[in-house]
Amino acid sequence: VIELQVAQNLNRHTGVIRKGSDFGVLFESTYPTDFYSKKGNIHFYLSGSSGYKSASIAVPNLFDSNMGTLLIERETSGNDITKDTVYKLQYRRNRKDRIQVSKSASISINGSTESSYNAAWTGSGVVEFGNSFGTISGAPTLWGSAQPMSGSIQEIRYWAEPLKDIVIDEHTLSRESYHGNSVTSSYFDLKFRFIPDSNLKTISN
Repeated sequence: VIELQVAQNLNRHTGVIRKGSDFGVLFESTYPTDFYSKKGNIHFYLSGSSGYKSASIAVPNLFDSNMGTLLIERETSGNDITKDTVYKLQYRRNRKDRIQVSKSASISINGSTESSYNAAWTGSGVVEFGNSFGTISGAPTLWGSAQPMSGSIQEIRYWAEPLKDIVIDEHTLSRESYHGNSVTSSYFDLKFRFIPDSNLKTISN
């Protein structure tokens, strides 16, 4: 699971997460020529031998500078690319002490016939945050329009297991919280936690 606390202020197509040509998440502006428009879509793309599969959700106020919790996750753990699995895109926002937006979309993969999509997720590579995507051969056209973020990423987390809905809600309501599904999750399952104003450390597992 990759979890971000993220906000975008300018109304434009924006790169959020990308691992080479393997997968990416971007914000799409619904009305890119309207400076004051806040509406947008979040797209998650996953590459495989049959091209890109995608999952998308619409957010009414995506470009309003307010923080939201963004997650992409693989529901099946381990590196066996022949297993059937589901990849999920989730986005949540709060207003005061309530969850105001809670949306998700998913991509289902048949491990026996579509293992290349699982390999795109599990394979090694560099994951970038908040950068433009650039034009990549075979990638969706929208990738070439994705510009760098103009907003903020409060925190980046990498979890070894999918988070329960109630945990995601709690992270959204209290963004500095980093507990997991159990009392030991933050020790055993939170593999990586980066706060942008801290020193980045390289890890391997």
